[in-house]
Amino acid sequence: MTWGEVISGVPLLLFAPLLVCLALLWCLSRRLHSWERTTVRPLALHDAGCLAATAACAAALSLLAGHITDSGLTSAAGRNVLFLTGTALLVWALAGPYAAGMAPVCWVMAVTLFGYSGPQGRSWSVIALPADHRAAAVVAVLVFAAGLASVPGTSRHAVPSAGPA
Repeated sequence: MTWGEVISGVPLLLFAPLLVCLALLWCLSRRLHSWERTTVRPLALHDAGCLAATAACAAALSLLAGHITDSGLTSAAGRNVLFLTGTALLVWALAGPYAAGMAPVCWVMAVTLFGYSGPQGRSWSVIALPADHRAAAVVAVLVFAAGLASVPGTSRHAVPSAGPA
């Protein structure tokens, strides 16, 4: 079985971008809020830069791997990282970090269950569409940009700490 194979009509590579997305969310949730409130450096910009650099690296590596393996599914993984990370950041800004961790997982599960009509993905699914689908790429970049724009607002939703403040 290869990475591009399908199980019951669903490519296994739909789940790979969750590793990058959830790792980024975990890093964002490990903030030291009391220290970040008193810092002179613009940490929200540093967070956004780290997110953008990681997503750009993931997209570039998936395009390179897709070119080497001649696999459209592998090439689409970078686009899917952008979309799922942007979705999670938007949900973080609206509902907090716990909901943000579940948003990309729920999206992948919804696409797995309802996002296919035959071998082709439905237009709303974004991550199930072929790698050369331009509208899906534009939507992924726009969602990621909106998620990055919401990063400075995420510090309002502090993760409860286990110890004293």
